[in-house]
Amino acid sequence: MKKINYIVLALASLFSITSCNTNDEYPDQVSDYDTVITNKNADYDDSYSTAKTFSVPNYVVHIGEESSEDYQLTSTDEIIINETISEMKAAGYTFIQENETDKPDLVVLPYSFDNTVVGSITAWPTYGDWGGYWGGYWGGYWGWNDMYPMGGYPYYGGYPMTSYYSYDQGTVILEMVDNRETVVTDGENQVPVIWQGILNGTETNLVDNQNRIKSGIDQMFIQSPYILAN
Repeated sequence: MKKINYIVLALASLFSITSCNTNDEYPDQVSDYDTVITNKNADYDDSYSTAKTFSVPNYVVHIGEESSEDYQLTSTDEIIINETISEMKAAGYTFIQENETDKPDLVVLPYSFDNTVVGSITAWPTYGDWGGYWGGYWGGYWGWNDMYPMGGYPYYGGYPMTSYYSYDQGTVILEMVDNRETVVTDGENQVPVIWQGILNGTETNLVDNQNRIKSGIDQMFIQSPYILAN
């Protein structure tokens, strides 16, 4: 399905980008490492200026989890939905609940998924003092300076030290589709995805995660001014 392909591309673009800090000092908070990416489909630039209404489904698709008839909104799901609705209203669109008779112009589809990142870092500690000590002490007696013209004992890097780490990472994806348009893919009618917003960050605690989700969704719309309705 075309919509799934868009999600795959979104995830691929996310993992190909690494956050970096341009300051000499480390960030004060883990939220400084959060990454927000937005993409738009240039073929549908006119969709925003002609759309008046929108809808957001009352659920969040948890990628990688099996669907269940017993699905219940989590507090984080509610924040994702409510913040998306708030931002779309602020952009000038009118919210309506989609049903058989009322069809919104735009629909924003929310997704989320969690994964654990595991890795290791290997460092070689240096002992520069070894060279100066042995060279200065023994060099004048046993001819070490002739053997090692740089002076001192040959460089000794020490034993490598490996540190292992793991952390939980969370991602929120918003996909906006134009409910008035139809494209045919593999013989099936699909609604086109016209915009994507992606938030990725390291998970800490529930309250902090939820506050950062709100800030991340806000940032998606801040860096997408073209979404504003006329």
